[in-house]
Amino acid sequence: MTMIRRVLSKVKIVLLAVITVLVFALTVLAAQVGDSAELTV
Repeated sequence: MTMIRRVLSKVKIVLLAVITVLVFALTVLAAQVGDSAELTV
């Protein structure tokens, strides 16, 4: 059981890190798209 709990805690940390990176990348992409849209208009 302790091994499973350790793995689950590691998976939670990895998932949180991946979600944070994805959100950051999405915000950066949205900002770039917004800037390019403003430039073209």
